[in-house]
Amino acid sequence: MICYAIIDTNVLVSSLLKKISIPSIIVELIGNKSIIPIVSNDVVSEYISVLCRPKFGFESSDITYILGRINSNGLYINCKKTNIDLVDETDRKFYDLYKSMELMDNVYLITGNKKHFPNEKNIVSPSEFLEIIGSK
Repeated sequence: MICYAIIDTNVLVSSLLKKISIPSIIVELIGNKSIIPIVSNDVVSEYISVLCRPKFGFESSDITYILGRINSNGLYINCKKTNIDLVDETDRKFYDLYKSMELMDNVYLITGNKKHFPNEKNIVSPSEFLEIIGSK
């Protein structure tokens, strides 16, 4: 089953902090094209900015690996802007992408911070996502 997913930056950070983890499985699913990441220029810019922060000390090869999978398998879209209040405005770029794709049933927003988003059926944690697609 192929799914489309907007992946919050915290999932990518978690995948690099712990190489054997549920977030790292999600990155692998992007690589084998089980997940088609939905991104925008703003989202990719955030990925680069956050993953390159010195405080994390991630290897440039690891960052290149993740970004390469997203760039080669990702679906870039221009999203509509929403007016809903969010707990963290920096999450707006992810929520706007999600709402732009909401007419499709197999689109998920995967985040480690569900409390930052409205309670909607396809906004899920990494664990919930793997349970839904049967890859846990």
